[in-house]
This record gives sequence, structure tokens and C-alpha cells, in this order.
Amino acid sequence: MFSKTGLVFVLFAALLVMGCTDAGNSSANGSTRTAPVLISTQNSVQVSINATNGGIGMAGVVKNGDNVTVDYLGTTEGKVFDTSIEAEAKKAGLPPRPTYEPLPFTVGAHQVVPGFENAVLGMKLGEEKTAVLPPKDAYGEKDPRAIVQVPRSMFSNESEPQVGLEVQSPQGYPGVITNVSKDNVTVDFNSPMAGKTLTFKIIVRSINK
Repeated sequence: MFSKTGLVFVLFAALLVMGCTDAGNSSANGSTRTAPVLISTQNSVQVSINATNGGIGMAGVVKNGDNVTVDYLGTTEGKVFDTSIEAEAKKAGLPPRPTYEPLPFTVGAHQVVPGFENAVLGMKLGEEKTAVLPPKDAYGEKDPRAIVQVPRSMFSNESEPQVGLEVQSPQGYPGVITNVSKDNVTVDFNSPMAGKTLTFKIIVRSINK
């Protein structure tokens, strides 16, 4: 049964065949909902340099193995979906975070989506770049196996299923209810960004070799 607070349910074998990895990672089909996340390919990233910080030599160029921090602004279909910049988050009306600070990650460690990581390679300290990521270099295409039906009887009376309601599997994978019928509830465990082309404005704030 679903609890009133967690709405956690047993997803049977259907969730196991969708190709999910552990929390904090995602498969090539994109099963994770956080912004810049793990997969691994290295193709089709369109990049345009908007501004650079002149006078910095090759020692300041981002390479694999470097620990970097970057500010970013992510948009899709003309709307901001994530950013590390507080003023941009407020402007876009995003839910507030406890803190706003540049995103830290190790280049080459597959801690962010591949298109984001590849865009940062070769950048200099203070450089700003816009990268356009097709789905395969971001959160992948939508996977029909990640859309499952759960018997409505698994919901308790206190947690009536509704379209748009977020739920979570015992493994920690978030999903969204997309349809409610008399007998079944349809839950989509794809990332909200799956199947979408993403545009990121990236600014390198620090590079540690």
C-alpha cells in the first residue's frame, strides 16, 4: 500500500528491466532526475564560445582529471529548468535552493552528463560557453519500459492517486503519475529531461590540476 507521505510502492520486475543504475547514476536511457548527471558518450555537441578570459595560457585549460567548478544555466524549449545562479533561478521562478554555488565535479569521472562534460574540456578560467546537447548526450531518449502500470489497489485511502503526483520506488527512483484509471495507475520513471535537447550556458569558475 502507498503511505500518505512517501507514496512508496513495490514496482515488481518492471522497474528492474528498464535499465536503471544505482542512485546518483543514470543509464543511457536517462533514469535520473537531477541536473547534469552521468552517462557516457562523446558526440554531437554543438558549441559556441560567447566570451573568453584573455591572457590565460594552456596551463589554465580544462583537461581530464581536473577538478573544476562551473556556474551554469540550463534551458530547454525556451525555458530555464536548472541553474546554479540565484538571480537566474529567481527570474525563472524556480523553487528556491538552500544555497547557490558553482557546480563542482572531476572532468572525466562521468559525474555529469557527457555533453556537459565534453563542453567544459578545453575551456579556460573565466571562459563562458554555450553548449547545445542532443538527448543522447544528455538524459537520453524516453524509454517506454520506464512507463509502468501499478494496480490502483496498492494506494491507500489516504493517498488517492492523481495525475502529476510524484512517487518514489523502494530503490529511490522518482516517477510521476501520468494516468489514473479505475483499476490501474500509470507511472513514468523517465527523467523529465529525457528526449529533450538541452542548452547550457557554462562559466568556468575554478580549475584545480
